[in-house]
Order: sequence, then structure tokens, then C-alpha cells
Amino acid sequence: MKQTQIIILVGFIVLVTLWGCVDKTQEGTIQQVPVTKNEYRETEKILGYKYGIEESVKKKMLLSEIARHYSMENDYPIDTIAPVIEIEYKETDGSFDVYCVRRTDPWSLNLSELTGIEFLGQYIVTYNLPDEEKLSIQEIKKSGITTDCPYLRVHEESWFVFVSKDLQQYFIVRDVFSLAESISAFHKKLKSQRP
Repeated sequence: MKQTQIIILVGFIVLVTLWGCVDKTQEGTIQQVPVTKNEYRETEKILGYKYGIEESVKKKMLLSEIARHYSMENDYPIDTIAPVIEIEYKETDGSFDVYCVRRTDPWSLNLSELTGIEFLGQYIVTYNLPDEEKLSIQEIKKSGITTDCPYLRVHEESWFVFVSKDLQQYFIVRDVFSLAESISAFHKKLKSQRP
């Protein structure tokens, strides 16, 4: 090939590559992010409990139920590695606490931040919640979780759950990659609900 043909070919490849990377406007993608409110029938019972449990336990039960639905609705393949659904407190946004629910693997857990572990069918559910005592490494080992593995796997999409302080409503922002994207979609949903 002649040098000019090579330059034209390389220029065309660069142009096609850059065209694929062009920002398709953040607004357009946020409109497509699914945001639901008080979606699951099972959570209505939990939200309706008035006696017998503290608010912190009620919130944990709600998050556990949402983790169960996350496990059923996401089609990550389950192979020889025990799957973990991680529930992590992120921040407070107005009158809502924001939690991230995502799939991970045992060796990617931040063991120094875990506040709870429970088992949900074929999944391990871990918690990183504020105002709860952190688990010791011994407690984590006693639960049977091992962090040795020769594989590296990446699970990107998460659900972000916005739980009101009074525990009367929650919103789930599905299949997003960042907290900022979830907050933007959540506020857009709130605006659309105002008269």
C-alpha cells in the first residue's frame, strides 16, 4: 500500500472510533434509566410493621428483600465462585438514605467495612451500613467466606436504593454505573411526580 492510502485508512479508523465515543448527551441516557417506587408487594408488609422490631432492623429487612429481587432479576451466571450481593450505604440525599446493591465476589469485599453477613439461597449477602458495628476478620472467617481465588471478574451495573428516613417509601434506580447517574435519575423521577 502506498503511504497516502495507509494515512487515509488510519484516519478513517480514528474517525470511526471517535464517532463511537461521542457523548450522546447525558440527558438522553438518564431518561431511559428505570426508576420505580415501592415496587415489591413483599416490602409492603415490612414497611407496615409497627411493633416488634426497631427501625434499623426494619430497614435491613427491606434492603434484604430488595437484594433478593436483585438476585432474581439479574442474570449473572453462577459458576464455581460463590456470588455475593453487597449492600453498601453511600450517602444521604435530602430525606433519603442511598444504598448501592451490586454483585461482587468474595475476594473483592472490603472486609474491614463489613457490618453483617447473611445467606440468601445461593447468594451471600453482605452489609456495609452506618451506625453498625464492624465485623472482625474472625467473625467473617467463621461465617465461611474465603477470599482466596485465582480469578478476577467485573460486575458493573448496580441498583441504587433511595430509602426515606421514615421508611414509608423507597425508590430503586436500576442498572446504572455510578452514584451520580442514580441521583440524577432519582431527582428527575421526583420532579415528574410533583403536581
